[in-house]
Amino acid sequence: MGSVNPWTANIAADVCVVGAGPAGLTIARELGGRGVSVCLVEAGDREVDRRIQRQSRGESDGYPIHRLQSSRVRALGGTLRHAGVRDRGWLVRPLDDIDFEERPWLHASGWPFDRRHLDAYYDRAATYCGVPAFDHDLGAADLGLTDEARGLMGEHLEPTVFQRPPSTDLVGSDPGGSPLVQLLLRTRVVDLVTDGRGRRVEGVSAVRDGGQRVLVRADRVVLATGGIENARLLLLGDGGNGLGNQHDLVGRYFAERMLFTAGHLALDARGALAAEEYADESAATAAGRVVALRVVDGLQREQRLHNATLYLASRLDLMATPSGQSLSTLRKALGRRPLVPNLGSHVAHSMASVRYA
Repeated sequence: MGSVNPWTANIAADVCVVGAGPAGLTIARELGGRGVSVCLVEAGDREVDRRIQRQSRGESDGYPIHRLQSSRVRALGGTLRHAGVRDRGWLVRPLDDIDFEERPWLHASGWPFDRRHLDAYYDRAATYCGVPAFDHDLGAADLGLTDEARGLMGEHLEPTVFQRPPSTDLVGSDPGGSPLVQLLLRTRVVDLVTDGRGRRVEGVSAVRDGGQRVLVRADRVVLATGGIENARLLLLGDGGNGLGNQHDLVGRYFAERMLFTAGHLALDARGALAAEEYADESAATAAGRVVALRVVDGLQREQRLHNATLYLASRLDLMATPSGQSLSTLRKALGRRPLVPNLGSHVAHSMASVRYA
């Protein structure tokens, strides 16, 4: 008997890009515009589908992070669609020089190049995002901050700028931007196909939403599905044998963007007016800029700190009380896993402040 072909669809391309988020879409457009044939594979559809979104569910240990199905988007555009899922926009800003340095107080820190190496790429990325090229040397005077606003910084903080992109055209009716880009939606990659020795990836196997199996053969395969999914695909690749994990580093050093309330400031009328020049993350100036405060490099080295950016946001007086802080913790716990420790005590603390008529 002859062998049975298990694949119901076979596709060949020069490059297969897995994931149609900002990175995947940009790579597909760049390559398609240069005459390279691309197969762009995306698990989601053009719009967010709750049933497909559930494929991102999972459990996590350690510090409570956002539920995996709400922090990642399985749809054309990927993280560009966060505004549609959580009614929040997104901000862009290059990394700082110190992020690339070897810092003795941070394990395995240090990059093989400095931030300046990325400047040309940042300029190209800014074009795709629809924002002006970022001027890393902007100071308080260049930002037009008042003397009062500068006074809030002190010697340990400096202003820094995030930019909020306008509605991007990366996600459109023709996301590939070239006839050489073939887009497969509702197609979930389940394995990375190798040459048999596990030394070279020759394509991907995937399952379409209706159960159809697809084999995409390509000279190059690009994983653009984010830190969690990239690691998962590598660990499950080559029929479950895993790829690129000879040093047990695939999936290590995962870094969640930590966002928390660091404290409360009681300002007089003059200070409150100055604080308005620093925008909360959820707001932006008319120019699409968010001005925040950054811990200066010298203090980071002196106090052995991580890099950090601070936003000033107005809060109700209640939120500065212990009960108000417990209420805030409970609200955040609804969207995080694992559960916040001592959740019951936060509930009791909040209820104890309730006054009945």
